[in-house]
Amino acid sequence: MRSFNHAAAGAKRRKNLRFLRTPVAAAAGKNDTRCRVADVLQQALATVPPGRYLVAVSGGADSTALARLAAADGRLGIVLAHLNHQLRGEESDADELFVRELAEQSGVPIVVGLLSDWCNSLSNPSASYRTARFEFFASIIEQERLDGVLLAHHADDQAETVLLRILRGATLASLGGMSTQTHWNHFVGATHASPAERDQPQWATHASPLQRIALHRPLLGIRRQALRDYLQRIGQPWREDSSNQSADYERNVVRDWLTREPELVSPLLVLSAAARRWRNLLAEHSPALAEAFDPAALRVPPPLAEFAAGRWLVERGAPPDDVSPAVRERLVAQALDPAAPLRQHYPGGLLVRKRKRRIDVIPSPPIRRPDLESTAASEKEHGQDQTAPAREL
Repeated sequence: MRSFNHAAAGAKRRKNLRFLRTPVAAAAGKNDTRCRVADVLQQALATVPPGRYLVAVSGGADSTALARLAAADGRLGIVLAHLNHQLRGEESDADELFVRELAEQSGVPIVVGLLSDWCNSLSNPSASYRTARFEFFASIIEQERLDGVLLAHHADDQAETVLLRILRGATLASLGGMSTQTHWNHFVGATHASPAERDQPQWATHASPLQRIALHRPLLGIRRQALRDYLQRIGQPWREDSSNQSADYERNVVRDWLTREPELVSPLLVLSAAARRWRNLLAEHSPALAEAFDPAALRVPPPLAEFAAGRWLVERGAPPDDVSPAVRERLVAQALDPAAPLRQHYPGGLLVRKRKRRIDVIPSPPIRRPDLESTAASEKEHGQDQTAPAREL
């Protein structure tokens, strides 16, 4: 967590104004269209149940739009959260300053964290950063008893996700992409370890209580341009992340390709909807595996067995994106093939063992969680506790 120097921040803001994308003035005669856009966005946000939520904000157009929409929704109490990834020097600090000012402008509390406090492993940077963000989210939700997280993923993000999974050889069920409402399974006490502790192969405390964190993506049916149109209409600037232009990241390459081939976005979304129906069918008919289950439960048709195996791993704490078809098949083989190793490692630091008629996860020793210090505008100013996490996913 960080202290905040307003004088230095003002100087830094002026120095970094070149990174801000200022909205263009709207042409006259488009008020009706803009009203329709606003109505669609408000209807999308109405899918979120009333409650108190953490809103992950990077400062980009998508999360800025979500923050403004959520702040204006009287049914929702929100806390903005920003994780400074410290990867782009002054530009990263300017992102943080922008989100702080957005919180002040919106009259909502904010918590800011540093990536270095939550992530110490760079073996897989993308996965490590994602895990660090969720660790940050989980700690705040646990302490503040929030009802979940609002994420700013939209329809174009969904199309990119589906195409990426096609290129990686995903199963049909995985092509369903992201869900508008889902849960992230988190073992209380596990994800709040120090960076050194999190470097251990089995830092997850599987003996700890399971916390199911609700994730809401209310904008998943909204196109990217509609969000920018909304921000332009209300005169709200946003930040542009220069790293989004780098060809070093797969998603950036896919995004650029879809920008040049926009007619493919709609078919990808249709495919995603069809795959979700298949995924729902598998979820309905595949066996529900207990925390410790009889291997014979997986003696069902392969699609059902592999879906059940993947779901079981995710429920135990494995990152969903890391539970590939090969990983699912390996767990099924461990359960049913007498020649398979009795103990095997799986994503998320899971060590799965087979003994007699039982498959389970070997728990690791509990890890003590440090207390979380929140930083934000004063409680007197906002009339509520300060707490929230970071950057959009």
